[in-house]
Amino acid sequence: MPERATYAGAKSFMLTFTETVAAESISGLRFQVVLPGMVATEYAGGYSPTIAMSPEDVVRASFAGLERGELVCVPGLDQPSLLSDLEETRHAILGAGNRRELSARYSKGTTMTSHVARENGLPPDYPAGSALDRWCVVRIADARKKY
Repeated sequence: MPERATYAGAKSFMLTFTETVAAESISGLRFQVVLPGMVATEYAGGYSPTIAMSPEDVVRASFAGLERGELVCVPGLDQPSLLSDLEETRHAILGAGNRRELSARYSKGTTMTSHVARENGLPPDYPAGSALDRWCVVRIADARKKY
């Protein structure tokens, strides 16, 4: 989404916030986040219904999703299994990354990626651990030049 960082960030926040509030809520309450694609509204630049979904269809999908007990409603999505796949992947990534030890790919003795080494005037096989101080110094020097 070019030039829509705030919008995309807010949409991601709403998804995570709704999932978390729903998980922490007392029983009997229903929650739903609606994540439509482009909707034919003034905000979307007045896109016609031939390109964007009508607001009425978004509302219709939301109510149908609530009746089905869906926490996440994506009105144009034909494969709802993709949502559960996404949730499983997010949980797997966060679960695997939640540990005390540093990942081997960031550990001392591993080599820097070639583009990071090249940007900092280092050979591509330069050990990452020993390059950390030089990398920080280079970045600080670059920042000082800009200001």
